[in-house]
Amino acid sequence: MFSIIILSIVILLGLEHAIEPDHIATLRLLHSKKEYIKFGITHGIGFVLIAIPIVILMSINNVIKEIGYGVGIIVGLLLLYSALKDKEIEFTGSIFGIAQGAFALTPSKVLVAVIVSSVGLIYGAIYLSSFIVVSSLMIILVGVLLDKITVLVKYTKVFNVVIALLSIAYSGYYLFSSYYDNNR
Repeated sequence: MFSIIILSIVILLGLEHAIEPDHIATLRLLHSKKEYIKFGITHGIGFVLIAIPIVILMSINNVIKEIGYGVGIIVGLLLLYSALKDKEIEFTGSIFGIAQGAFALTPSKVLVAVIVSSVGLIYGAIYLSSFIVVSSLMIILVGVLLDKITVLVKYTKVFNVVIALLSIAYSGYYLFSSYYDNNR
């Protein structure tokens, strides 16, 4: 029973993780379902291969966490520039998927890493796999839905500016709180 509750929490964290502002900003910069799929899959790969060891290293050095928040700010700034200048910025979902998966250590990812590290190998693997699958699939779904929504909305530029500003604020908040915590 307890493991079902934990699994449910991990799945909910995966759903929440997919709709974080930095992911939506990245999805707005991508231009095809193929790129959404690449982003979703590589984000999961980046998390598994790089972020888990980084969570361990974070206890020693917070610079890695700050790099992750910087990635979120950069994505937000790129989307803001793209929207304000009416210029398409093209990059692949795999580049930012791995970068965000690896370095953007959001609260949902940290909670999953803590859960995984405290329940043993078998349950940890199940929980981690569940988080990655749910999060990756939801990221892809969010990308597809955003395409459909913005086709219907005539204010795409305003939508992108709002998403960009939310992404910058979201990542900036965590960057500055991390900096503040380190310098207290």
